[in-house]
Amino acid sequence: MNAPKIGVVIPTYAGGISVDKAIESVRTAGHEAKMTLSVVLVDNHPEFVDHIYSDLSDHYISLPHNPGFGAACNAGISLLIHNMDFDFVFLLNPDAYVDTNFFMNLKEYLGKQTEKVTWPIMPLISYDYKVHRIDLDSLFNEFNEIVTIIDLDDDFVVFEQHGASVNSEDSLRKRVYSRDFLVLRHDRAVPKEIFFFRNSEQSLESLRITEEHVNEDQLVQNAGSYLSSPFSAGDRNMGWLASASSSSLGGQREAWCGAAVLLPRDYIISLKGFDETFFLYYEDTEFSLRGWKAGIFPQLVTQLRVTHQHSGITGQYPKLRQKEIWRSQFIFSSRKNGVVPTFALFCYKVLRYTSILLRRKTTFRHFVKFFLPEIFFNFLGLVKSLKVRPANRYLRAK
Repeated sequence: MNAPKIGVVIPTYAGGISVDKAIESVRTAGHEAKMTLSVVLVDNHPEFVDHIYSDLSDHYISLPHNPGFGAACNAGISLLIHNMDFDFVFLLNPDAYVDTNFFMNLKEYLGKQTEKVTWPIMPLISYDYKVHRIDLDSLFNEFNEIVTIIDLDDDFVVFEQHGASVNSEDSLRKRVYSRDFLVLRHDRAVPKEIFFFRNSEQSLESLRITEEHVNEDQLVQNAGSYLSSPFSAGDRNMGWLASASSSSLGGQREAWCGAAVLLPRDYIISLKGFDETFFLYYEDTEFSLRGWKAGIFPQLVTQLRVTHQHSGITGQYPKLRQKEIWRSQFIFSSRKNGVVPTFALFCYKVLRYTSILLRRKTTFRHFVKFFLPEIFFNFLGLVKSLKVRPANRYLRAK
């Protein structure tokens, strides 16, 4: 097939230099794939001066106030609808960046499809920090037995061959197999040697660790999302070892993640874009839910790789972030389950937290500081969800 026409929408709020990196990565990957991309930057920070970002993108939108993530995405999508004949919108967070081969791999994936792609395409999203991976086959020369690693400082995490981390009953003594990986916690230095017992555990042995045994790797932040919990949703396979898991994680998912996703034009228009009732969090999951109900499921394509500084911007405002999560959870629950079940869930939560207080399993101060704010913002979300979903202010289809 011909190269797909892609419009890139990057919403930002005081993104700083991370926005430069995001756009530069898209430009580089587009150049490698010999694709022409149209980049739309939507600035949700009205205090910023327009010229700070306007020369980085093909189109720049400065919103007069901050309407939230979904509304900002709608504004960028709307501009593309009226100015570009595109096949996909690529939503990318301002604190994320793509691999150099991203669009080349996308063209290869699309070329293998026997029908028109009408489903969202999800990349494998990894954390932005590197970890050190030790392949035990290379270290132990393909031993065929279990050994017990002595890890007095709890520096290592054990990952099995498909990428999942292995919990250990004793964090200082880790049982590993020949095909497992030892991964250093990302802020630890590589030790010079490793101490271990063989099966018999009769004598302690050691092996020197050299550069040839150590490789850089990343951990998976998102390999698709799920919608199955009563009022919430979540990310799948967080913390998996990216190199080992990438071949086994691809395929259909229930929901996509707004940090990085390719949405077909018809998908966006038929489902009417993001629900602008949400300010932050769960808006992408709710959008996915409407697609799910229409029988359109996103596909995770692990050859497409994105690195993301998780909550790189919202993490600067932890209290605001938590309040928005609490509020959005109940808007999402109302959209998913209906108002009556969501109200029942709210009543259950109030009774549960009150019971904890009355049974003196928490202090009144702790109740006021932690439980009461959660109840309050859950209630605000419930009230907000009672309103009929308004027509989107920022998305105007032709």
